[in-house]
Amino acid sequence: MEDAQEELSRPGLLEEARVELTKSVEIFSQKLQEQSRHMAWVQSGVFTPERQRLAFQLLKVVVKTLKSASAQGILFVFVPEFYITTLIHLTWLLLGQFHPTVPYTDLPGKIRQVN
Repeated sequence: MEDAQEELSRPGLLEEARVELTKSVEIFSQKLQEQSRHMAWVQSGVFTPERQRLAFQLLKVVVKTLKSASAQGILFVFVPEFYITTLIHLTWLLLGQFHPTVPYTDLPGKIRQVN
């Protein structure tokens, strides 16, 4: 943005280039504002401590289901892929996608991030 503003104030800039640059700055500003509003909504409505706890509860249910299925021996082979995929996605969500103001370390039990 600052570079574009500097370019606009340059004395030798053609009028056509000035008009196009001004339009680009306006579009960029509008898109940036829309995305900022969207991220604020996501952080306040989606990535809350309550939502994190709900995702963690769901993760515990999936893990318990998979442990129960693995206790059945050979039948574990027939566990629907949905459970494995959900386990991966929930782990990714809890460890990497919640806003830093909602840390996974606040969840009950021990969770450690694997790099």
